[in-house]
Amino acid sequence: RPRPASASAPANLLREGERQKSIGRLGATMATTAAALRRPEVVEFTAALPPSVGTARASVCMVVLDQQILVWIGDRGDPMLQNMHYAVGFAGGGKSDAPVTTLFGNRFHNLGEKLSQRLCGKLGVPVVCSWNVRHGAGAGPEESDLLSNLLVKEIMAKCQSSLQRQQR
Repeated sequence: RPRPASASAPANLLREGERQKSIGRLGATMATTAAALRRPEVVEFTAALPPSVGTARASVCMVVLDQQILVWIGDRGDPMLQNMHYAVGFAGGGKSDAPVTTLFGNRFHNLGEKLSQRLCGKLGVPVVCSWNVRHGAGAGPEESDLLSNLLVKEIMAKCQSSLQRQQR
């Protein structure tokens, strides 16, 4: 037998009040989560060896996330995605021998693997790196090694300033 409307009204109001509190808690949780998830920052630049050293150059596009960095290195005029490597760091960083895997492309003699490993060790966050620089126009493997060293320094500087801006 259904209850009279007067008897069920307080129970319905009580349930409605609890539902509003739950919705309020959910909204507060979502707002906190949204504040914690910062918008990724995209950083683009071009790096080249000094003319006295060589002719190797590369364009770089980085996506700096809260706990991960994605780096694409290649020729802006002829963009491609041939190799991709993923290095996973440990808390505190500092290790240059972070575990790295090749997601696709050539693993052997690829500077993308070395770069992702070095950056991961220095920054202490996982790094996805895609190295798509071709040897050519006089830039051989030695120049590519020098270019990769230059890129590590520039990426580190830009990444650290980006992470500092995100923390503000």
